[in-house]
Amino acid sequence: MDEHSIIHFIILYRHDLMNHLQLLSSFHNMGNITNVENKMNEIIHYYNEERKLFSLNAPKLTLYLLFFNHHYANKNLTYHVEIDNVDLSLEDEKIYNQNRQMFSSFKDKNDFVMYNWRLHIHFCNKHNAVKFSYSISNEQIEENDFKQLLDNKSFAYPIQVIKKQKCILIYFFVPSK
Repeated sequence: MDEHSIIHFIILYRHDLMNHLQLLSSFHNMGNITNVENKMNEIIHYYNEERKLFSLNAPKLTLYLLFFNHHYANKNLTYHVEIDNVDLSLEDEKIYNQNRQMFSSFKDKNDFVMYNWRLHIHFCNKHNAVKFSYSISNEQIEENDFKQLLDNKSFAYPIQVIKKQKCILIYFFVPSK
């Protein structure tokens, strides 16, 4: 990554941080302490999740996820990391490429551009692997829509797509070293 890219990422990061601080300031100036407390808890939770993301030791993946919402203007991604201090450094490039390729497959499908994605990263004992599980909620989405978009693509880790109640789950496992 060159200096210009790093500066660009810092600018985006500062912009998001300033938005949080401006909201806190506005709530404080209005005397709305409940909203200040709620926003503070939200910010603390966000940065705790970010800390856990950093602890995966996967810098390319981390940058990709941190700035996902800036790369895909019509998609929103939130993430929850349930593991600490797992070293994914040897798999970082493959995980990053898999995520990038997967979402670039979806970007041409206009039906999906306004949905909110949720990523859950946790250790799966059954598979002795880290599971990356994406969910998208909507009653009108069919799992075959996603399967067709992912067909005929080569991925480092096999991707599963299932419909569960009112959401689609797209997941893959990264073996733990």
